[in-house]
Amino acid sequence: MSHRLALVVPLLISLALGCGASSIRTRLSPLAGAVVDTLDLAAAAVIELVDSVITAGGIEIKVVSPAEGYLETQWFDTLTETPVDSGNDSDAVVRMRFWADPVRAGVQAQLISEVVYLQRIDPSLPERELETLAPPGHPGYALLQEIVEQIENPHAPLDSL
Repeated sequence: MSHRLALVVPLLISLALGCGASSIRTRLSPLAGAVVDTLDLAAAAVIELVDSVITAGGIEIKVVSPAEGYLETQWFDTLTETPVDSGNDSDAVVRMRFWADPVRAGVQAQLISEVVYLQRIDPSLPERELETLAPPGHPGYALLQEIVEQIENPHAPLDSL
């Protein structure tokens, strides 16, 4: 019996460790200067709300996982208000990312939001190294502010999204 157990335990450990490999939430950390807010909602509910606001605004979602507290949009041209296949070196093309982490489990979450554009295209570097936060006054930053305001006050009408 102990011989079988010795064979089964490593297999179970391997399976358990392998389950974490399918995580959707990116290992990227938010860039310094990302917008931080605390909301009186569970982290999963915050991401669900972000998803509904962004989808209602016509922006396509690339990845969303309420359980993991993460949402990332497709690249989006702020001038034409259309999705694009990938980022380019136009600062009008942006991507948004949202992280929601529990502050008080099930009651309060911290929402970190960023909107980025690519400084330049360089296939030799990871895309993240080329991303820059959109500054205040940038159309992407204005869009992010509208989304965050809608999240903070979900019963307000969607004016400009």
